[in-house]
Amino acid sequence: MAGVPSIRRILREDLREAPSWIEKLISPLNMFMDSVYTALNKNLTFGENIKGQIKSFTIEAGAASTDNVFEFPATISGPQGVILLAAVQQGTTYTPLITSPQISSWSYSDNTVYIDSIAGLTAGEKYNIKVLVI
Repeated sequence: MAGVPSIRRILREDLREAPSWIEKLISPLNMFMDSVYTALNKNLTFGENIKGQIKSFTIEAGAASTDNVFEFPATISGPQGVILLAAVQQGTTYTPLITSPQISSWSYSDNTVYIDSIAGLTAGEKYNIKVLVI
């Protein structure tokens, strides 16, 4: 990907031959260019710039992945995917996970996201789960 633009502002001195009304255009244009420059200079944030929803919840893992279910209202329309961001075990005793946790199955209906299966969790343990709906 290309870097940020090298020109960040337009000065009146750069447009000496332009009519006087150009000053009314330069000011808002410079504000816009400065905002874009700042954002593209490693300041884009997921929450403010990408259509998505982050949801955190707690579940107690069941024996089968299909026992690990959760549903919640969607804040975006027509989600295309659900990505598991974190699965952190609660409590003072820690049981290492044998397999990498993942969302095995999910669906969307009536403005609700249904997580139908989370694989890789240890049965009987409680987890703080964080997902990204895109």
